[in-house]
Amino acid sequence: MVENSRKELTHATGGIDKEISALQSEEQKLVAEIKRSAETNKTATKVLERQVLNLRDQVTILQASRAQMSSITDPIDDVIYNDEVEEGARDLTNLVLVDVASQLSVAPWAKFLEKGPRRIKQFEG
Repeated sequence: MVENSRKELTHATGGIDKEISALQSEEQKLVAEIKRSAETNKTATKVLERQVLNLRDQVTILQASRAQMSSITDPIDDVIYNDEVEEGARDLTNLVLVDVASQLSVAPWAKFLEKGPRRIKQFEG
């Protein structure tokens, strides 16, 4: 569930990044248009300047939204990482326990077999 949330946030963040890029591209086009029309048409220049200011406001708002999403995804990344570490620790603990258990269960038999047939006769008799 956490990983799905992380994927959705990443997708949304990518959408915001694309929107920011599109707005910045539009801003560059408007600035170029302002420079061309600055001398000939003062009224059009003022309209274009307002549009540039509006675009910059929108970019600022989107950048703030992206920062908020990043502040959400960082703790989610921590949760995912901690879960992976915890799962790895559990797996490692299980492996160690299985190894120790196998060594403990084999050790008495190994000692028993080292003593040879004398021990076997003691148990039988």
